Amino acid sequence: MPDIRRQLPILKGLLAPVNTPADIVATLNAAVHQALQGDIQAKLASSGMEPAPSTPEALKATIAADIALHAELVKAASIQPQ
Repeated sequence: MPDIRRQLPILKGLLAPVNTPADIVATLNAAVHQALQGDIQAKLASSGMEPAPSTPEALKATIAADIALHAELVKAASIQPQ
């Protein structure tokens, strides 16, 4: 079983429905980056969060990696679907 102590951070992200036009996704991403500047970022940091805005592609890759890790954990723990 993999050592998960450092592999499962809390992830928060903004998701849009499948097939949302790329220009809308880009606009939302830019708005999130702008919102996370200044006071908002400081407030989040003071509550223990570490804002790390990135790209839609990076979030997609992170989610895919998390799904693969969780699948491995489920398999290693012999968890059966109910």
